[in-house]
Amino acid sequence: MLGHALKVSAFVLGLHVATLGMAAKSAALRSRHDGCVLQYQRADNMWAAAGRPDGNLGTETISLAPGATVWFDTDWKYEKLRNDGTHYYGSHLRIATNSGGRQIVLRIRTPTWFGEVSLQPGQSQQFQHDLTTVRCP
Repeated sequence: MLGHALKVSAFVLGLHVATLGMAAKSAALRSRHDGCVLQYQRADNMWAAAGRPDGNLGTETISLAPGATVWFDTDWKYEKLRNDGTHYYGSHLRIATNSGGRQIVLRIRTPTWFGEVSLQPGQSQQFQHDLTTVRCP
């Protein structure tokens, strides 16, 4: 009888663990959906034309929770490096796409201008600027 009770308890415990795991995954998906997601492409040199992400950097992605801001290093000594999830590089931004469900705000810089650009969900824009910050309002 004791063995049967232990088996039932183990089964119930397993159900609780599985339920907690599904709840955590659901919360993570909900958080990502509620947050901001920016996909962007950079050129690996300053001479690339607006909207032309020349080089081998490919598309990079950053996800932010509501209220978060991420700063980008724009020192050109990092112009050929991809972001690693800890360090974000923003030199030579060429294309930015808001692939999340919320507005996202980019702070950009040129030699003569420093300002903010808001992208609505699904909106894409071409640049020939450096990306300095991304904010999820």
